[in-house]
Amino acid sequence: FIVVLINKADIAILRDLDLEPAPGRVAMHQQLNEYLLEQVKRGNIVSLLIDEAQNLGEESLEAVRLWSNLETDREKLLQIILIGQPELDAKLNSQSLRQLKQRVSLWCRLNRLSQGEMESYIAHRLAIAGYEGPEIFPKTSLQIIWHQSAGTPRLINSICDYLAYCMMDFPML
Repeated sequence: FIVVLINKADIAILRDLDLEPAPGRVAMHQQLNEYLLEQVKRGNIVSLLIDEAQNLGEESLEAVRLWSNLETDREKLLQIILIGQPELDAKLNSQSLRQLKQRVSLWCRLNRLSQGEMESYIAHRLAIAGYEGPEIFPKTSLQIIWHQSAGTPRLINSICDYLAYCMMDFPML
């Protein structure tokens, strides 16, 4: 008998595109390829953004590599963007994922923020959220936030969220 491994990622991408997955991995890849070719004919660009990509297993990352092969003579059919924590770098440096890493055409890294950048970042996030009142965090609080977060945006967000909840006297869930 023949064993065909159907990757959950293959099924998920087809469903996200409102396609009913065909039976079998080869059929699903053909189905995706046909969909993408139709989108190119219509002048559309299809992009796949995968956040928290460091959490993907090797099987899912292999599916991403296979999707990166979908192309015409002139262009890629699917633009793939992997977004993740530094652990993604370590994962892509493994021998088993070297072929995927070789296909990466652009690398961007968000470095830690300086204290001044962090203060501007917090002010911007508050403005985007619609806050128009006086400064929420005094200078000493900003220094503590920067020290505790080491300038890491995700940690800055978590600390500020926690402090905002405390200041609003909401119970933490």
